[in-house]
Amino acid sequence: MIEIESKILDIDKKKVIEKLEKMNYKNKREKKLISLLYDTKENSILEQGGVVRLRFDGEKGFLTIKKTIKNNNEKIKILDEEESEINFHDMEKEFRNTHILILKTEKIRKTYVFEDCLVEIDTYLGNLNFIPTFMEIEAIDEETILKKAKELEFNEKDLNKMNTLDLIKKYSST
Repeated sequence: MIEIESKILDIDKKKVIEKLEKMNYKNKREKKLISLLYDTKENSILEQGGVVRLRFDGEKGFLTIKKTIKNNNEKIKILDEEESEINFHDMEKEFRNTHILILKTEKIRKTYVFEDCLVEIDTYLGNLNFIPTFMEIEAIDEETILKKAKELEFNEKDLNKMNTLDLIKKYSST
């Protein structure tokens, strides 16, 4: 599956939620997510712009493999994403023997949906709580992301395609 997304950093969560609700976005869920990012001993996955992630949402576990697809837009990322439901605890034990744990994260994610668009508001917990709350817009194409960002009173310069490791670098140096 192709995933097209962009982040808007350091948002006012309350204002964004008010706008989303006025625009008829439906609050799909709010969950605490635990994510484990893995790589090989040779760091070959990260070097190629990919990620292997195990995630647990309190009920279900997921294995996600993402590979970056090159595009010309510096603000929106396009990924080839494969995700499958797994037994989180069993897969975590297996990965300990075959992969290197790069990062463990915990966050609260509030998800809204409207017109084939997904808006997720993420707030990191624990040792990553220094990263300000941000939102991610995921849509069927780049134009829709730009349109939805504008409707939420953001513009193209507010968009970026940072990943979690990039956010850590950005905010740990400030």
